[in-house]
Formats: sequence, C-alpha cells, structure tokens
Amino acid sequence: MITDITIGPFHIEAMLDSGSERSYISETAYNRIQGNELQELSPDPTSTVGVTLADSASTYTRGGAPFKVELDVITIFTWLSVLPGLSTPVILSLDFWQSADVHVESKIATWYLGD
Repeated sequence: MITDITIGPFHIEAMLDSGSERSYISETAYNRIQGNELQELSPDPTSTVGVTLADSASTYTRGGAPFKVELDVITIFTWLSVLPGLSTPVILSLDFWQSADVHVESKIATWYLGD
C-alpha cells in the first residue's frame, strides 16, 4: 500500500509493508533530505548483520537514525535504516504501524488511523 508522508519539508512516497520487519529509507531519499532535520547515521543490526530481502538476497544498510515522520494527522519518531538500492523511497514496517495505530484494508486498498 503506497501513501505519502512528510519528513521535514519533504513529501515522500512510502510503502506500508506488512512483510517488512524494519522500516527503511532509500539512500536517494536520505540524500535528498540531507541538511533538513537529518540525524547522523548510527550503526544498527542491519548495518552489521545485514538484511535479507524479499528475493532472498542479502545486503547491508549504511546504519540508521530516528526520523520525525508525519502521516496524515500524526507525527511519529521512527527509526529508519538507510538501504542503498531501495526502489521505494521509504518502507514503513509493522513497528511503525503499531506506533501510529495504522490499519490497512487491503481488499479495498486503503488505510486508516485508530479503531
């Protein structure tokens, strides 16, 4: 499910991905927002142990940082790991869904906040 989010002054396309265990930002999107509400990257498990992608390939991130993500009427600080080569600007995983109380209705291709 694709939606729009805001990080700093930038509107960015994000995928609400129920199959992802972690949330990611593409290196391209990270570089685009550099200098605007950007945190220094810190090592995280994805930068040292690696990530297994949907096609079973393995890769490493550049580390991650907490980002202030605005979705609709809410703002959530969430950890995003910078993943080079990611085709979607941002992937928001189940950890974000739970923090933001996001509910997805895949049959009608929509999402909503709260009950």
